[in-house]
Amino acid sequence: MTRSDPVRVLMLGWEYPPRFVGGLGKASQGIACGLADLGAEVLFVLPRFASRSEGARLQVSGAREWLLEHGGNPRVAEGKRRPRWLGVA
Repeated sequence: MTRSDPVRVLMLGWEYPPRFVGGLGKASQGIACGLADLGAEVLFVLPRFASRSEGARLQVSGAREWLLEHGGNPRVAEGKRRPRWLGVA
């Protein structure tokens, strides 16, 4: 990683607009958008959500959808098989 590489942020949550119950969804959106505005690449993952991009640096995705897009096993996201380890690159 060099100085010119953007910071990469993985955010995990259970609320994000347009689906939210209280203020946590709006707060999560504000933090994610703020980090993206500062130049970070942000991936916000929710338990279930249709993937969408909110600008060049912010991607919001459901866990199952993200795993399917990146060649992962969707059974892990469904809780039918528990991994012994989780690798994060």
